[in-house]
Amino acid sequence: PSAPAPAPALARLPPLEAMRPPAPDEVAPLEAAMRPPPIPTTSRDSAVALRERGNAAFRGGDLVEAEQLFLAALHLDETDAKASANLSAIYLKRKNYVDTFSYAAAAMR
Repeated sequence: PSAPAPAPALARLPPLEAMRPPAPDEVAPLEAAMRPPPIPTTSRDSAVALRERGNAAFRGGDLVEAEQLFLAALHLDETDAKASANLSAIYLKRKNYVDTFSYAAAAMR
């Protein structure tokens, strides 16, 4: 007797020998497409852009990302009172009252 024919779904699969992991040049474009846009790091406008991205992260509940973005904004523009106030709000949510006070005071300067 002959072997039964493979199921239709299996018949469409390539032979196992033809399956291979993707080559590095096939993976690189996919990895590049998945990366977030670069964080601008050169001007006061960049600090505002970072703060706005931090606001979005905060609204989305990602306090770690928001904190990093607000700190990056302050690194570019240490007079950004809104970034300081937003950091104060993050630290208040975490019940870190020392940093809450520190950044709230910086926001009022």
